[in-house]
Parts: sequence; C-alpha cells; structure tokens
Amino acid sequence: MSEEIRVVTPEELTAPPEFEVTVAKRFYTGLEGVIKNAEIVETRFGRAVRVTVVGNDGQLYGEMLWVRDIVGETSKLGAFITALGKKPKEWVGKKIKFISWEPANRKIAVIP
Repeated sequence: MSEEIRVVTPEELTAPPEFEVTVAKRFYTGLEGVIKNAEIVETRFGRAVRVTVVGNDGQLYGEMLWVRDIVGETSKLGAFITALGKKPKEWVGKKIKFISWEPANRKIAVIP
C-alpha cells in the first residue's frame, strides 16, 4: 500500500481556516417572515427544534427551541406549538409574525 504524499504550500500553513456557513440572526419582537426550516435535532445538551426564518428583509434568522416534557405557552417552543401545532415539519412555509419575543413572554402568530 502506498500513501499519497501532498506538499503543503506556505500559504496553507498561515491561512486561517474558513467555514462556509451562514450566521443567522436571533428572532426579535416585530419580526415577520417565512419559516424556511424546522428540524428536530439531538445535541449533547438534549433534543431541540432548530428553526430558521427568512425575514421580510431577506435576512436569515434562527434559534434552537429546546424540547421539554412540559412547556409553557409563552416559552420559545410553546409559542411555536401554540401557533403552529406539534409537527415541526408542517411549520415550513408558514408566514409568521413575532408578536412578542421576550423571555417568558413569547408569542407568535400565523399571518396570511
């Protein structure tokens, strides 16, 4: 078995690594947009729904909604469930408005 040897250029040694990622902004009161993605993910911290919204301004917004056995209707996840139901895959494509997005006082509404 022969291994291929690759010569590393000096530029590769000094160049900082770059990630091809989009940094989403956080949701805020008054934000309006369309849900682009809502997926259930497992992390080392637990299960969450990762939600991304494309705002009317064209910017990408996103947050993790942590899953608990019982959630209040004004929690992050509770606000989404109250407005959109318990099936995150059905949230995609819905136009929403963040009526309030303050800690312990979160509310969203589906808009036409």
